[in-house]
Amino acid sequence: MQHIPRGAINTEADKKTLEGNKARQVSEKMIQDQLKESPEARKKIADLEAKILAEARVNELQATKKNLETQRQIARIASEQKVAEIKAIEDISETVRSQAITAERKRLQAEISDIEKGFAEKRRQEAEKRRQRSLAMQARQDATALMNERKLQAELDSIRKLELEGMRINGASARELLEARYSDELAKAKDNANLKLAAEMKYQNELTKLEQSEKQTRLNQAHAVA
Repeated sequence: MQHIPRGAINTEADKKTLEGNKARQVSEKMIQDQLKESPEARKKIADLEAKILAEARVNELQATKKNLETQRQIARIASEQKVAEIKAIEDISETVRSQAITAERKRLQAEISDIEKGFAEKRRQEAEKRRQRSLAMQARQDATALMNERKLQAELDSIRKLELEGMRINGASARELLEARYSDELAKAKDNANLKLAAEMKYQNELTKLEQSEKQTRLNQAHAVA
């Protein structure tokens, strides 16, 4: 009997084992390929791809989600995915499936309505903020203009006071000075009837006092002569 070395037996066994493994792997791959080609497998793959694409589209839209139409699209894509999941459920009746899809579509309408209301309210608030900013700016401008106007008027009053004082020094009578002040008051009143009335009343009061003073002066002079 011929003697066979132990190492040779092991090598031959390993070779057969490898060949068996390769054959098994080829067989398993063929089975997997066949399974992938079945209608059920193709549908699952298509559903998975659709879901991945929908999620990718939502992520893309999230970058511009401040836009109203973008928010609508995001809601619609999510709802379409939900409807697809409902349609993919096997162990439910068509009645239940139809009711679930109808409920989802109603939910989508409500969500879009809420989105639109939210954006409308946001636009209203932004418009109100712009209006308030405009009012505040106008108020600041008006206050600045009024302050400048009052400052200018105060300067003009100071100049006019010096002019009247110069008239007095140069010999203008009390009546002439009174007439000049009355003219100034009417000019300031412009078209304001109340200010005009106040200027008139002040003038008449001052004129009465002046006339009484002049009369008393004449009486005093008459007594002095007598």
